[in-house]
Amino acid sequence: MRAEVVDTGLSALDAIKAAHAGGRTFDFVFADVHLADIDGFELCKRLAVGAQYGDPKVFLVTSTAALGEAERMRHLGLTGLLAKPILPSVLLQTLSESVAQPLPSSSLRPASGGAEPHSWGKVLLVDDDL
Repeated sequence: MRAEVVDTGLSALDAIKAAHAGGRTFDFVFADVHLADIDGFELCKRLAVGAQYGDPKVFLVTSTAALGEAERMRHLGLTGLLAKPILPSVLLQTLSESVAQPLPSSSLRPASGGAEPHSWGKVLLVDDDL
């Protein structure tokens, strides 16, 4: 599994568009709800999540309760909402459930010895607190 990290919603849009243009779409996008430029919901709205960008599984991540956001999430086609901090076991379970197949735990570990990371998927992480 390979990951790319950006710190703003607009940078995320650029990364997703560039990846799509280069034929290497993202399988998963994890975006913070609260970003400095546009929030995670606005990012998803601008993406018009779907086949246009390879139909990634999109999760919003928040450190605050998002009560009442379920309807907004469904409307935008989001896969889910995760609460920070995210434990590795929760992340692995979330990824596995979103594709309805188990992922090997080695998918989330860095490759050793310069080997290519597990080719299962490509992830975009959008968070301005990293």
